[in-house]
Amino acid sequence: METLYLVEATSRTNTLWRPETRNARHHAKDADPATQRPGNSGPQQLRDLETAGLIHRKVYAEVPPKVEYSLTDFGHTLRPMVDFVSGWGIKNSEQINQALGALGRV
Repeated sequence: METLYLVEATSRTNTLWRPETRNARHHAKDADPATQRPGNSGPQQLRDLETAGLIHRKVYAEVPPKVEYSLTDFGHTLRPMVDFVSGWGIKNSEQINQALGALGRV
């Protein structure tokens, strides 16, 4: 189960997976509530990914605070799987949305 949590947390921080972004920069004011769940917040997922060695976190001494995240070599090993799952989701998006609707999650 811990592996699934890390995969889910990694895929939810999708800015780290975009080919055009080597690093993702985040300001606290830019937090996206859509990517956060009760009891499983985005910042907590990022801390967990850092602890697991999947991402590197660099904090800048600025106001407002700025944090830069980048994938570690270990984090890059997940890339093929995340790309596969993302492609599957795009290919099956209509069925996925129907299923989520039936579950009351859309």
